[in-house]
Amino acid sequence: RPSEEEVADAKIVYYSPSCAPAEEKRSQVGLIEGLVGFSAMFSKDQGPLRSIRTQQLAFSVLEAEPNTWMVLVMRLPQTGANDTKSTSFGSSSGAQ
Repeated sequence: RPSEEEVADAKIVYYSPSCAPAEEKRSQVGLIEGLVGFSAMFSKDQGPLRSIRTQQLAFSVLEAEPNTWMVLVMRLPQTGANDTKSTSFGSSSGAQ
């Protein structure tokens, strides 16, 4: 009988960077599986989960075939806590 780790590893077809720790890979797979299952209970007609964003990561999720998922995980740039820069669109500076 395969171990829990072997079952989790068998679910990963491709992961980049390949040098990432196995526990990180398993953790992200488990997180996505849980969120997909949880969100399915509430999204009946809207289809499966499509994206998730946390402070550190953004996940894009696609059900390529029934029970076959593709997930793109992007690490978001970190900004400093004291970063006061902001971007505004359509603001007027008083000059005409």
